Amino acid sequence: MRIKLIYLLFFLSGVAGLIYEIVWSRLLVLIFGSTTQSMVAVVSAYMMGLGGGSLIIGRIADKLTGKQLVKLYVLLEAGVGITGIATLGLVPVIKSTYSLVSNGDGVTWSLLMVKFLLAEMILVLPALLMGGTLPVLTRWVREQNIALEKGLSQLYAVNTLGAVVGVLMAALVMIEILGLTNTILVAGLINLSVAWRASLMTKNENK
Repeated sequence: MRIKLIYLLFFLSGVAGLIYEIVWSRLLVLIFGSTTQSMVAVVSAYMMGLGGGSLIIGRIADKLTGKQLVKLYVLLEAGVGITGIATLGLVPVIKSTYSLVSNGDGVTWSLLMVKFLLAEMILVLPALLMGGTLPVLTRWVREQNIALEKGLSQLYAVNTLGAVVGVLMAALVMIEILGLTNTILVAGLINLSVAWRASLMTKNENK
């Protein structure tokens, strides 16, 4: 039962993560324009946040044990949900700021940097928190010596499968039916649900 719960948490985390990425990309492309330059700026900002979170929070996780790791994971998932939803409030700010520096015609390196920095304003915090979830839960699983089928690689496979499902759900179903704003809200609800369910594990952890 414990193993199935861990797989479910990783799966749902992957689903929510890619729902965010798809919606954020759509929102920012509406502002920056549908160009290769715009997509590079958005994806680079997102990946930089994930990588930074994995590095920074992963190092913090190496110093924690037991209940501390679970509590950190709960905070990260809840943080992703809250900050992910909060990005909706930043979109109008990004749109107004970008309109001051571009009318949508120019394609320059300086404009690419502006797009990257504006994208970072929206993506950096939730992406950092998102990047930290995998190393934290992986560290906890390893510490608890939980027998997982095919080891930790199975966790990443489950998370990746969740990401694939998230892409398909967002691009083919959710955005069409719910719209961009409500799709973000659903992703946030998924993260908050994962945080709540993971918090129940702390009852079985030693301090």
